[in-house]
Amino acid sequence: MKNKAKLFLSSISLAVLAACGGGSGDENQPAPVNPTPVNPTPVNPTPVNPTPVNPTPVNPTPVNPTPVNPTPVNPTPAEPVALTANCSGAIPSNSMVAISANGDVANASFTVTGRDLRVSFSGSRVAYERQFTDGTLSVKSNNGSCLFNETTSSGRSVALASHRLGYAFHPVSKIPVLLLGDIQTDVADAAGTYSMVRYQVDQPRNGGAPALRTSYATFVIQNNGSWSFYKNGGTSSALTATGTLEKDTASNRILFVTGSGSSRVVRGTVFVSGQGDSKILAFAENDPGDAEGSVSGLFIAASQVATSSFGNLNNGAYSTYSTDGVSDTLTLNSTTITPLGKSPISISPDQPIAGLYTARSNNYFMARSGLFAVVSNETGIDSGGYIEIGVIPKN
Repeated sequence: MKNKAKLFLSSISLAVLAACGGGSGDENQPAPVNPTPVNPTPVNPTPVNPTPVNPTPVNPTPVNPTPVNPTPVNPTPAEPVALTANCSGAIPSNSMVAISANGDVANASFTVTGRDLRVSFSGSRVAYERQFTDGTLSVKSNNGSCLFNETTSSGRSVALASHRLGYAFHPVSKIPVLLLGDIQTDVADAAGTYSMVRYQVDQPRNGGAPALRTSYATFVIQNNGSWSFYKNGGTSSALTATGTLEKDTASNRILFVTGSGSSRVVRGTVFVSGQGDSKILAFAENDPGDAEGSVSGLFIAASQVATSSFGNLNNGAYSTYSTDGVSDTLTLNSTTITPLGKSPISISPDQPIAGLYTARSNNYFMARSGLFAVVSNETGIDSGGYIEIGVIPKN
C-alpha cells in the first residue's frame, strides 16, 4: 500500500510540471524574479547645494579701518609759566599776619616761583588747643589765579583777595587761617562801631572735650581805646562787657584788655587792616581763663554800615574753609547765597544787625572788601558751632 501511494503522488507531480511547461535541462528553470531593476533612475541625480554657500567673503572690508583715537585723549594744555599779573600784584612783598580760628598768631611771608607759591609761617604764638606750627606751605595756582591748592589731598590751600586779605588752611592745625596785610598799629586806627562774628573754643584744664561757641555782636571803640561790647545785639541792647585797647610797644601790636590793676587780663590781640568803611578788625583771643579752663578764638569785624551802601561790591564767589574741615565756593548776591552744586539759600541783609546777613535763622555772616566770615550755632554741627572764612580770589 505504501508503494501505490508513492506512485500516485509521482504521477500528480509530473502532470503539474507538464501543465506548467516544465521539462528537463534549461527549459525547466523558473523565470527571474523582478526582471526590471528597482529605481532605474538614480536617486537625487542633481547635486545637493550645487552653488557654494556664502560665495561672498565675510567682512571683505577691514573692521575699524580708521585708527581708534587718532587724537590724544584729554590733551593737557601747557601750564602757565607764571601767575597772572593781577595775582602777582595781590601777593604782598611784606609779610602778612596769620590768625587761626583758634587764636594762634604768626607771620606769613610769600615766595613765588612760576605758579608755585610758598607760604612760610614764623614766630607762631600757639593758643591752648591746636598747634599752629612754624613751617612752609607749598601750593600751586590751578589756573594762574590767586587760588592755590596743593596737589595732594591734605587740604592745603591758600586764597588771596588782595595784598591785604586772604586765607589759608594749615595742614598741621587743620583749621582755617585768616591772612591780613596793611596792618594799622595805633590804637586810634581801631576807632569805630563794628558788626562782629565770633568763634570761641573753651578748653577745660582737665583735658575734657572743648566746648565751641559762636555769636554775633556790636563792638564800639573810642579814639582813646576804650571799648563796649554788646553780645547778640546792637547798641540799644544790654551792655555785655567793657575794656580797653592798649599799644604794646615791644611787639608793636594792639592788645585787647579787660579789667585793671590786679584784675587786668590780656584777652588777646587786635589787628586792624585798612581804613574807613573797608576796614577789617580781627581779634585773636587767647584768654588764660581761670582754674576751670582757657578760652581762645577768632572774632572778625567790619564797620557797622548797611550792606546796601556797598551796592554789588560784596557780591561774588567766595572760596572758603571751615573749622569742620569743609571747603566750598559760596556765591553771594543781594538775595541768596549758593554753595557749590547746591540750591540757593535765601538771606536777609542787615539782619540781625546792620552790616551782617542772616541765613537759615541762625547762620550769621559778614561780607566785606572781598572777605567772608560766617558763624553758626546749628544743633549737631561741631557740638555747638563753627566758623567759615574765605575770600574772593583775585583773577
